[in-house]
Amino acid sequence: MNGSDDGITLIELIVAMGIFSLLLIITSIFMISGVRSIRETTDRNSVQQEQQNAAEWISRLLRYSDNPYANSPIVPSFDYAGTVANQPVVTFYTFAGAGKADRVPYKVVMTKTALGIVTSTWAPDMTTGRPVYTAAVNNACRTSPVDSTCTTRLLVPTSKTNVPTLSVKYFKAGVPSSGVPAPPMVELVPPVNGTLTAAQIATLRAVEFTIGGTSATQSISQRVILANGQS
Repeated sequence: MNGSDDGITLIELIVAMGIFSLLLIITSIFMISGVRSIRETTDRNSVQQEQQNAAEWISRLLRYSDNPYANSPIVPSFDYAGTVANQPVVTFYTFAGAGKADRVPYKVVMTKTALGIVTSTWAPDMTTGRPVYTAAVNNACRTSPVDSTCTTRLLVPTSKTNVPTLSVKYFKAGVPSSGVPAPPMVELVPPVNGTLTAAQIATLRAVEFTIGGTSATQSISQRVILANGQS
């Protein structure tokens, strides 16, 4: 019998299987890397879209903030501007049409919780002709009993790939001095506890917020001029 008809040897079979396994491993590595890259890109784009939507929503609410009591000097547009449990909390009233009814002042609390960046919005009871609001519980909607006037909106959720961050700065109008023109805006520096005083809130003219995340490249900052100030 001719030796060329003996087929392949066991050693040749083992070598061929080893080469095939090596190629399969290399291909799998590239596929896994590609899938991971696509997933990371998708997650990053999703977070950026959430941040953009959140920035537009917050800007709209702030832009139409106003005194809810028909220009009464008792209550300004903003109730609170500071921190609670090391997280920023901003409470204000807005005519931005934040709910089903138009032309009524909704009460809004914006903050960062374990769930992510949220806004809680209260519709006022207008039966007496003046707005009356359900009291907030820890800056959020009451759950027991359920507060039907309040809606919580999760703007940027906490996820496996992203932990959102929120920071807020406050500004007042600049004041000229010694013939020098006034700067357009001056940042309001809160006291040690991080909360603006009532006197500082009365001078509030702009709010700047920054929405960030796990990635340092993912952040959006917007400064909103308060059209109605604290009138």
